[in-house]
Amino acid sequence: EDKAAEVKADFDACYEDRPWLAMVNSDKGITNLHVPSDIIIDASMPVVVRDSGQMWNKDGELEDTKCLIPDRSYATMYQEMISYVKTNGQFDVATMGNVANVGLMAQKAEEYGSHDKTFEIPSKGTVMVRDKNTGEVYFEHAVNEGDVYRMCQTKDEPIRDW
Repeated sequence: EDKAAEVKADFDACYEDRPWLAMVNSDKGITNLHVPSDIIIDASMPVVVRDSGQMWNKDGELEDTKCLIPDRSYATMYQEMISYVKTNGQFDVATMGNVANVGLMAQKAEEYGSHDKTFEIPSKGTVMVRDKNTGEVYFEHAVNEGDVYRMCQTKDEPIRDW
């Protein structure tokens, strides 16, 4: 508990003269360091563009923000989007349409459900995927120490709703 308070005090000291982090829930003081998976580019950046380059600050108010996108494929797309709205004004969903998020992440459909199924392999060997009831081996892979192994899954309901 003392160590946690010390670490929190260090973070708070940094925020006195440094930029704040993106807020996941400003009402509860939760930043993206608390829940890194809650600030994701494909959900967060469109909102930043919609809100004129602003995100929620620690006081629950919109504030100008800077976004750093190290991935060239995303960065170039969002730069073009930002340039477009600066020239042409805010997007109008009534004329351009939209695509609803059908809850793929919440329902852990396909790759969205793989975060808790990603492992660093502790030693050389074989990873086998078996049926838990019959023991049948569905597939197996030779692995080495330090390999990153990621499983994924497909669930019927979110795929049908896609």
